[in-house]
Amino acid sequence: MLSIKPLPEFTRWMESLPDAAVRGIVAARIRRLSLGLMGDVAPVGDGVSELRIHAGAGWRVYFALCNAASK
Repeated sequence: MLSIKPLPEFTRWMESLPDAAVRGIVAARIRRLSLGLMGDVAPVGDGVSELRIHAGAGWRVYFALCNAASK
């Protein structure tokens, strides 16, 4: 299981989404990611990956995997 730690900017962005259904889809996709179910993910460089969500406008969430031992 992965530990998800959203940045404050991400939290504000999620809260600002006017469509509750989209918020739910994004939250569910991130939950699956936390369970290790990567799904449609592609590296974009410098340790950052793009989580592609195929709903509505085609949402993208960018994330980095961090080693917990280094924190």
